[in-house]
Amino acid sequence: MTPQRSVYDVIICGAGPVGLFFAYQMIMQGHSVYICDQKQGPTSQSRAFFVTARSLEIFENNGIAHRLLQEAYVLRGAKLFIEGCETTSIEADDVGEAIFPQLTSIPQSRTESVLASLIEKQATIHWNTKLESYTTNDDSDFVTAVIVHGDDKTKETVQGKYIVGADGAHSTVRHLDPTWTYEGYSANTQFALADVMLSGPSMNAIKDTFNIFYHSEGMVLLIPINYDHSRRKSNLFRIIANKGPYERRATPKKDDTITHGICEDDAEHLSIEEVNEILKARADSLDLTASNPAWLTHFYINSRKANGFRRGKAFLIGDAAHCHSPVGGQGMNLGLQDADNLAWKMSLVLKGSTSNAELLLDSYSIEREPAAENVISQTDNATELAMSVSFVMAIFRYFVSSSSFSLSKLKEYGMSTLLQLHLALEASSPIVNKVPKPPLIEASKFLPETALLLKRSIANDRPEHLLERKTLHQIVSNTGKHAALWISTRPAAYASSPLTSLFWSKLQTSFRDSIRPVIVESMWHVPEYSLAKDIETKISELCENDEQRMVIAKKLESENFWVEYHPSSSYDSITKMVGLQEHLDKCSADTEHPPSALVIVRPDLYIAHSTLINTEEDIDKAFEFLHTYLL
Repeated sequence: MTPQRSVYDVIICGAGPVGLFFAYQMIMQGHSVYICDQKQGPTSQSRAFFVTARSLEIFENNGIAHRLLQEAYVLRGAKLFIEGCETTSIEADDVGEAIFPQLTSIPQSRTESVLASLIEKQATIHWNTKLESYTTNDDSDFVTAVIVHGDDKTKETVQGKYIVGADGAHSTVRHLDPTWTYEGYSANTQFALADVMLSGPSMNAIKDTFNIFYHSEGMVLLIPINYDHSRRKSNLFRIIANKGPYERRATPKKDDTITHGICEDDAEHLSIEEVNEILKARADSLDLTASNPAWLTHFYINSRKANGFRRGKAFLIGDAAHCHSPVGGQGMNLGLQDADNLAWKMSLVLKGSTSNAELLLDSYSIEREPAAENVISQTDNATELAMSVSFVMAIFRYFVSSSSFSLSKLKEYGMSTLLQLHLALEASSPIVNKVPKPPLIEASKFLPETALLLKRSIANDRPEHLLERKTLHQIVSNTGKHAALWISTRPAAYASSPLTSLFWSKLQTSFRDSIRPVIVESMWHVPEYSLAKDIETKISELCENDEQRMVIAKKLESENFWVEYHPSSSYDSITKMVGLQEHLDKCSADTEHPPSALVIVRPDLYIAHSTLINTEEDIDKAFEFLHTYLL
């Protein structure tokens, strides 16, 4: 735990999963944070529990996926029931190649507890504390916030270079700036939510799967979560059901009445008897009984988005920036991805590692607003389709849902969409160099995982790591830096690329410490399992022949040189995954030097730039783009 201070790098209002994840990333990058929340501590409720494959990839990139998976319950797929009868199913392996091809259930209580425990090793989380006001002035380098502590209402003034609102749909950070709106609509429909034990002869029909029931009386979801806030419980399910048709409330465009979320003062208390009535009516072909409720409540849906996610030194992430229907379980995941997108950008600015701080910070809103709009549109359409009582819509719903669950291509697309594996960056982002008909893997896409690579330099001081093998994600993850992937694999008939050492030298002299080179060559182009002689010579020059510095630099640099075993025959070789193999296949006997590939990967593992390299000028052109925002 760090000592108290009054000036921080960033003030974070809200300690739910999104605020905690953002705080964790900033702390791990060496920044000071002040994080507060009105709650007494991590929630004791399951709340948001679905964690997508993309969110797990993001957690893995930050070195904490294992901590979350220890709390997880994995589902095999989803089943569709229409009028009580099972119509079809979709399995997790319908998704194709993925690191986490699964539906993952982790109660929000466990997610918050894991993140809070990681943070509290290095910083204080100020529970039972709320933001009262804040000011941002162009004349000042700081945000000044007034914080109110606990029941005694004592006040404290805290300063930060930035303030981030992760404080939900009713965000104080957003409300305190009159230029921010939260436009959209509220739904009249009330929803029932129950975490209950299920039992009965039909349990095998719904175990380990996400179960969707369409019925003329309404929809009901039965989802295994198997974990309440404190311990594992077999056959614990989340039940969600609409109580009436889905209706938008007729309100002015700029209506300020936000009703999104759990009914904290639930006047019409949901009873276990009512839950069983819903089950009997809408899952009537199954013999199931609900009992031992862990949580019974109601909630309402709003569909809204803030008009921009940045105001100078103030930012919004998660539900503070957008809210929507929970259909598809995208909400918390969208917020986690907001946090992931903003954290590395703010970190680079705070470290002084950017050539254009405003461009980099503005790119957060540019990239995340379209992502939020897309999810809002998808969940709006899915919710209205699922809950309409119109006869025409019921027929349309039957054909859409049954075909989506039956046709192999649609099944793969549907599962990939649910797991957020199709997510890519906005093409208009100023820090993504997306070009028409890209020759390699497209800029804006998430970095694919690859087969194992062999570390080129064999260490003598660590016998257990004489031959070290890692996947591409393991090599580039959790560094907080951009990675410049130089792939110069090629058939053995050709000599190794003469541009490899030139690329390495230019990178060392063109940027500070913000970009890490990762050089991959074919096994037959590595005559010695040590750093290349020309690289060692250049390291000596850069270290001015200082022996101690040279030893450290060589050890660090040895982590950046890797060898690929079978670049052309393995389907998941890095050569194939980045798109270089098809260009190598076009090389003829007259080709003197096949092209190399340069792929720039951001700290969040999205690709910023990719290009074929044939000349020194190609390297310079790629670095030109990076200089628009990196030092």
